[in-house]
Formats: sequence, C-alpha cells, structure tokens
Amino acid sequence: MNDIRELQISTGNLFKELPDTVSLKYEIAGIDRLQVIGELYDPLAASYEPDYCDHFMPITVIPAGNGSFSIVDGCKRYQNLKKSGVTRVSCGIITTPLDGFSAGLLRIVLNRGRSRDIREKILFLSWLKTHCREESFSLYAAGAGFSPKDINQLIPVLTSEQDIVDALAKGVLDISLVKNILCLSADDRAGFFTTFKNLKLSVQAQREFLDWLPEIAYTENKTVREILSDKHITDSIDTTALNAPQKIDKIRSKLYGRKFPRLSAAQAVWKKMARELNPDPGCVTFEPDPFFEKNRLEIKTIISDSAAAVAVFGKLAKITAEEWDGLIHPVRHQ
Repeated sequence: MNDIRELQISTGNLFKELPDTVSLKYEIAGIDRLQVIGELYDPLAASYEPDYCDHFMPITVIPAGNGSFSIVDGCKRYQNLKKSGVTRVSCGIITTPLDGFSAGLLRIVLNRGRSRDIREKILFLSWLKTHCREESFSLYAAGAGFSPKDINQLIPVLTSEQDIVDALAKGVLDISLVKNILCLSADDRAGFFTTFKNLKLSVQAQREFLDWLPEIAYTENKTVREILSDKHITDSIDTTALNAPQKIDKIRSKLYGRKFPRLSAAQAVWKKMARELNPDPGCVTFEPDPFFEKNRLEIKTIISDSAAAVAVFGKLAKITAEEWDGLIHPVRHQ
C-alpha cells in the first residue's frame, strides 16, 4: 500500500454516536480486499451506468480485520470497477475507531444527500428499524434523510414480499398504494403486476383498479387474477391497434362497467338517447350530472348568427317533455 495523505472530514453532527469528524487516510488497496456491508447493500439497487469518474473517486472504507476493508461509501463504484477488471483502487480509509452501529449510520449519512433508489430506501430504513430502539427510530430516520411521509409509506414495505419491492422498483406500483396491494393474495398480486407491467398506470389508475378489483371479485365470486384474465381485458392488452393510454382507457371502461353495472347501464342508455335527440351535435352539447345524482342537464350551444339561433332552438323545442325527462332522469327510465 502507498500512503498518500490523511485529513479530517466532518460527519455533519447528525447523530451522537458519530464523532464530529473522522480521520481518513488515502491509500491504494487491492480490490479483492474490499467487501460490502451485507445488511446495507442490495446488488439490485447497485446497478447504474459505469462512469469514467469511478476510477478517480476514492471508495470510503473502514478496517474489517485481517487486512480487509468494509465499504462505507462507494458500493456502486466498487461493483463496476470489479466488473471492469480493475485490481487496485483508491480508498479513503477511516482511521477513527467506529463500532458496527456507528459505521452503519455513517454509511447511511454519506448517502442521504442524493436521490436514493427505492431498494436503498427500504434497505436503509430496515437497518434503522432493526438497530434503533423503537422510541428513537423516528429521530434516527429523520436524521438519515427520511421525511415523515417517507417513513409512513415505507414501513409497510419493510415486511412485504419481494414481489411488492420488485413492483415498486419497476414502477408498476406506486408506494402510496402498498397498503392497497397488500389486501390482495399473492396470486392476485402476481396477476395484477403481470397484467400491467408494460402499461405504466398512473397513480390514479392504480388506485381505481386496486379499489375496484377486490369488490368486483367479491360480487362475481371470482379471484382478481381471474377477472384480469378475462378475454376482453387480455385482448385489450394484446392488440396492436391501440397505444398504451388507449389500452388503459379500454380496460378502465370494462372494469368500470363491472364495478358500477347500474350506473354504467344508465350511462349507456343516456348516451344512446342523447345521440338520437340531439338536433345538431356540431352546435349543441348535452352534459348530464356525471353520476345522475342531481336533477340537472346542461345544454351548451355554439351559435354564429341569429338565423342559426332560431334554427337550433326551434329544433330543441320539438323535443317532447317525456324525452327531456329521459335526458334529465335517465335512471328512472331503465
């Protein structure tokens, strides 16, 4: 090893277990003498595009005994350098004595100022949950860069199955909906993730589907997976005639009709009636209450001159009272 220099680095005074500063000694070490801290490393979260800077930025480590070193910061760089065949790397070796808990805290602190992969968030928060006393967990989590919202959303994930973590990492599931997906069985979750893995549902669409599907399943005495295997839904996904947003809209329409059959039927009746009674769709628009809960129908017209006004309102006047009643109260006419 070639000793380069030694200096003091501030730790940010975030935790009482960490000294205000730690001493680092910069040296060149064989890459085979480095190892990751198992509890604070997930290889699935360590994938990123190699950068030429990987060769210039030292990896921060602590002595681990027998001449080896545990990586405190720089796991991604370490993995990419190792894959590239590098045998010797620049290291910042922490010479200030740190116990295992303090070393773990320092690893988390050194990664708090950047955007963290969801897997890293889960990994770090899980470590804090395991190693901190319950009464002080929130304080340590806040010091590690987790907001109260982060903590509230991530806590259910810490004990979740791997399929949920994978779905979060791939963007198939939004973290705000973890509690919703946990209401499904493992098989139903697999059906949900498989069905929508390539469609990138919006958070709103995820929320609607996760609200509707269990209720539809209960009403129809089916599983969620069976509902998502319905030919109408699989055909909507498999077709090449529609783009992703159109596929989602079509699936939503199918599920909406099954979740709200009476309302869906009323809307279908109303649309048919409106098409038949509208005297001039280019100038007149009928807009009912979305859920037919209010006795109200809005009529919008576009008129360019007085003759057109006389013609349009003359046609509207020919609609009978019974027909108007059907437009205003479609549920009564089913």
